[in-house]
Amino acid sequence: MLQELKRDVINGKRALNDAITTALPLFHNKISEHKVAYLVNEYQGYQNDALDFYKRRTKDYPAYRIVDGQMKVMMTATGELAEIKHPLAKEPQLFISAPIAWVEESSHLGIDPTMVEMGELGKLPNGLFVCVTSRNAMQRIVDVVRQSLLSFIDEAEMAQPN
Repeated sequence: MLQELKRDVINGKRALNDAITTALPLFHNKISEHKVAYLVNEYQGYQNDALDFYKRRTKDYPAYRIVDGQMKVMMTATGELAEIKHPLAKEPQLFISAPIAWVEESSHLGIDPTMVEMGELGKLPNGLFVCVTSRNAMQRIVDVVRQSLLSFIDEAEMAQPN
C-alpha cells in the first residue's frame, strides 16, 4: 500500500490532502508523533497559530509557508480583488496558514500571481481575505510537503517487518 501511495504522490496522481489521509493510518507506530502532527497540521492548516505569527515572530513557524505577498479582499459577487485597510495589509510577508489542499489548488489555478484564502481572518459580508503571491511561492509549499510525505513513507517502509 505504501509503495502504491508513494508512486501516486511522485506521479502527481493523488492530491496531497488525499495522500495524507491515506498515509496517516499506515504510519501508526512507524514514524514519530511529531511527524504525524506535522502532517495533520498540513492537512488542516495552521489557522489556530496564524495570527500569532504577526504578534510573535520568534515562534517556530514553517519558514516555507512565509511568502512575499499582499493581503487583498476577493469580492464574492465578482471575483475582483480589492485593496483593504487592515493592519496586516501592510505586512510585506504573510504566513500561509491554509490547508495544503487550498495551497495545492492555488498553485494549479493557472494564474500568476495566484491567491489563497486567509481563513484565519474570517469572512466579510461581501468578500474573502486572500493572500496574493507568486505561483512559485505556492508551488514551493506544495513541493516541501510532498517531499516530507515521501520521506515519511520511506521511513515507514523501513519500519515494516520483513
